[in-house]
Amino acid sequence: MGGLICEQTGLRRATLSSMFRVAQRGSGLFLTRTSLGAEMPGWLAFRDPVRTLVAQSPEAVREALEEAEGEVGKGRTVAGFLAYEAAPAFDGALRVHEAGGPLAVLSVYDAPPVFYRTLEPVTVALVTLRAAIGKDEYLEAFRRVKTLIGEGATYQVNLTFPLEGMIDGDPLSSFAALAGVRPPPFATYFEHPEGAILSLSPELFFERRGEHVVCRPMKGTAPRHAERDADLSEAARLVASEKNRAENLMIADMVRNDLGRVAEIGSVVTPKLFEIERFDTVWQMSSEVHARFGGSLLQLLDAIYPCASVTGAPKVKAMETIRELEGRPRGIYTGALGYFGRDEARFSVPIRTLSVATDGRATYGVGSGVVWDSDGEEEWRECLLKAERLGQVPEPFAFLETMRAEEDGEIRLLMRHLDRLRRSASFDEPEVRHMIEDSLERLPAMPHRVRLTLSPTGVPRVAVAPLGRVAASVSARLAEAPLSSTDPLLRIKTTCRDAYERELSRLWDADDVLFWNERGEATEFSIGNLVVRRGDRWITPPVESGLLPGVCRAELLDQGRIHEGVVSLEEVRNGAEVARINALRGWQSVRILASRA
Repeated sequence: MGGLICEQTGLRRATLSSMFRVAQRGSGLFLTRTSLGAEMPGWLAFRDPVRTLVAQSPEAVREALEEAEGEVGKGRTVAGFLAYEAAPAFDGALRVHEAGGPLAVLSVYDAPPVFYRTLEPVTVALVTLRAAIGKDEYLEAFRRVKTLIGEGATYQVNLTFPLEGMIDGDPLSSFAALAGVRPPPFATYFEHPEGAILSLSPELFFERRGEHVVCRPMKGTAPRHAERDADLSEAARLVASEKNRAENLMIADMVRNDLGRVAEIGSVVTPKLFEIERFDTVWQMSSEVHARFGGSLLQLLDAIYPCASVTGAPKVKAMETIRELEGRPRGIYTGALGYFGRDEARFSVPIRTLSVATDGRATYGVGSGVVWDSDGEEEWRECLLKAERLGQVPEPFAFLETMRAEEDGEIRLLMRHLDRLRRSASFDEPEVRHMIEDSLERLPAMPHRVRLTLSPTGVPRVAVAPLGRVAASVSARLAEAPLSSTDPLLRIKTTCRDAYERELSRLWDADDVLFWNERGEATEFSIGNLVVRRGDRWITPPVESGLLPGVCRAELLDQGRIHEGVVSLEEVRNGAEVARINALRGWQSVRILASRA
């Protein structure tokens, strides 16, 4: 573990280290996806709590939160979860099942957290789960919800059911396998006295910094497709869907009303509505609500718990219906999972979340919002779609080179690719060359994409696929947040692309993202270097701006066709002629799209 001290996290100063390894678990581990500012995503790890508060009743939940806030007043950090069935602790009118486990578990940490840049991806057996109810039982409950909506008793109900099974081996290894390469924004692992929580949640419940509170409810889902045009068409349909927009707006209004009960008068605003985000298996629609609030965490939870996106509208009637139609407690699923300190709190809505008991029994809840024009068959399929992530372990970390083989099988820039790879890791070059030659034998006379990966231990793999048509021009949007020019991972080509994936997850109406750094300098695209026309010269940003030194870029610099120079965002925004270059697709002109309203 490194000893370098990094910038403030808002909780306290954290030690910076490179990679969290499964063997570094520590007792009572709370490991969560976070970032140091907007520029550097990573993982925050708390270990060895000085005490753990466990609440089994609504009254005990309030007592535990009050004690926890007292611990925060002493400079400590508290992390843990609230079960969905903790709701009556905050509003006695909310009806839930009797809980099958603790209503709250809150661990108190005295030692500062450690910030890890990456999480070690490991290979383990996949988790296999089965729906705890049959399709017919679900459709019967669905029809009952539609009847209640038709009678005017409710407008929407979030109808859920669990999947159940066993997890073989170590829960932390399973979490690292699922979240180590392309982690969702609020991925969290938490060990507690009765088991472990493996959350792959994409949904923010609330984040608080000082008196500024942000809620980001999700409502609206569409499946992903392997073929790019079909995938983007699905996203466009989600954006245009009146049903999904109406559902999303209904939930955003509920969140506004909930926050309005305790927020500073006039401070509740909705700066973002109907935003589309891309995840491994689904597109999601989100909205964002902001407010100013100066009270305690307990007062905030009194107003907003549980999150409106997982109940329905109106909340009291929706939760009464949920209790009637769902045959068992939800537990951690759709409750709250997160941490808080003196000036900061962040809790996710634990959807896409595995709860694992000490004997290996695993539960994973799925659900969807049912409104008047919902279709039961479609909602059932949507629920099962949300469990697909558990069966898809992303490719583990590796060094990467993507090369172009011409029609004659020659890779013109092969030496540059191998030189760049050699600067990152040791490997057997004759073996790699032989593997590439073998993979290109007897292929049709057409350009091919050659993908070379090298594991941290030096094991190479080569995959070849037809390149297909390369567009002469593409479109791009500016990234929403800067990257850090000092991030060392930006200068190495690997399969660990979380800094890029975070921005690409929001992209559905353009071909690429143009990134920029903390100084307002344009840096690179997600799959190529940036060049900008300045008079009769083409300029590409220097590596010091924070970017990958591309192979095509190096070739063109040596030929004198492009030149290094800092490129400001203003230059790009003001209509400069822009292009994207890479070894696979060559030179492509780029149209920079205006920011979304």
